[in-house]
Amino acid sequence: MQMKGSKLTRKNSVTGNNDEVALLTGGIGRIKNSNLDKTNVYCMFHAVIPFDEDVRLGEVVDERVWGGFGDTAVVIGDAVDFVTRVKNEAHRRGLSHWRSRVEYVDMSKRHDEVGPFVKDLAFSHQQELRIVLFDKVAEPGAITLNIGDIADIACLVPAQDVGKITVQSCANT
Repeated sequence: MQMKGSKLTRKNSVTGNNDEVALLTGGIGRIKNSNLDKTNVYCMFHAVIPFDEDVRLGEVVDERVWGGFGDTAVVIGDAVDFVTRVKNEAHRRGLSHWRSRVEYVDMSKRHDEVGPFVKDLAFSHQQELRIVLFDKVAEPGAITLNIGDIADIACLVPAQDVGKITVQSCANT
């Protein structure tokens, strides 16, 4: 929620009253939803590659994506197969499963609930695809899925080289 004009208060231990500490001039407030405690979110950049032309990833992937997440990247060549493996393992384990591209919105103008598929416009360069898993019976914590070896559909590369990789179109094979 937009916090501009909100009052920040603190309970006075002596009087029991809520004393005003500050008047907020801006910012976004988030209220935690305990229903999401058992939710795990897997985030990945999602590049849309044209079917009929070769494309260098540096032309479709913003450098801030691979430049800010460590020294190594996994490039998945068959996203449909990858997501299918995740979905199949989630179902086998009895986990609820959702996936979607992230919607990027101006959070300074948004005053309603947002979920795991909504982010501020400031992050729109990330162009994320997210997979959300929910385990209604487990204690809150990380969910680990074993989808097997993905060497047949993915490769590990130095993050600094992501922009140099060319994806060959299906039409040219």
